[in-house]
Amino acid sequence: MKNLIKLFVLLCLGCNPSFEICAQAKDWKETDKSSFLIAFEQMNNWHKLHKEYSMKLKHATFDDYSTIIPSDISSGYFIKSNRNYHSFLLGIHTIQNDRFKIVIDSSGKDLFLSYPNTSIWTEYDSASWSMNLDECISLKMDESQGGKTFRMEFSEDNELSAYEFTLAKDGRLLQSICFYKEIQSENEDGKPISTKPRLTISYFDFKFSVSDKTKTEFNELKYIAKSGDNFIPSSKYKEYNLIDQRVRMN
Repeated sequence: MKNLIKLFVLLCLGCNPSFEICAQAKDWKETDKSSFLIAFEQMNNWHKLHKEYSMKLKHATFDDYSTIIPSDISSGYFIKSNRNYHSFLLGIHTIQNDRFKIVIDSSGKDLFLSYPNTSIWTEYDSASWSMNLDECISLKMDESQGGKTFRMEFSEDNELSAYEFTLAKDGRLLQSICFYKEIQSENEDGKPISTKPRLTISYFDFKFSVSDKTKTEFNELKYIAKSGDNFIPSSKYKEYNLIDQRVRMN
């Protein structure tokens, strides 16, 4: 299910960067797996059609399931050109081309180097997605003039209580929401409190072309440099600790 949710983040569409979608009351109706499989295929077809695009992301965290005002907001972006991409969210850059995948953690000053993960571009497999849906205890759908919202509810042993995603009529992803299970913590006075946090990602300012200047973002030499048989951080990231996670063959 985690892989399923990660893929949603890559199958994206722009929308007004507000949180009105999640704030609106939904008229949920029980549905079956076939409705979700049609939606997944529609998203996948849109993703395959658009080989090159960029967009902005807005990430918001809420203290509970019903709060309208977020406790934390951050912005990011996603750029894709064929099988190359560069994403930035929550202080983490991820860059991938046909040779390397580079993850840059600006808070920890770490730069991770590995081989590209090609599994994210695998073709849609209805059987695998159907098995993921078997983990759900309830499947629901709400239909409005702007599109459809799908809701997956999980059993007690799952880290999520529910997951929702909203699609436009052409299959573009408008918004995704994670509803986490109850978390026990303490307030500033040391008193125990329980929260059910909600995480929302909105996708907006979509552009269907990527300039040659922007495509230089995919060049690994902006981030790493060759030093003998090894790689080191480029001059821009010389203060970072490079962690080479590639599997070396003897």
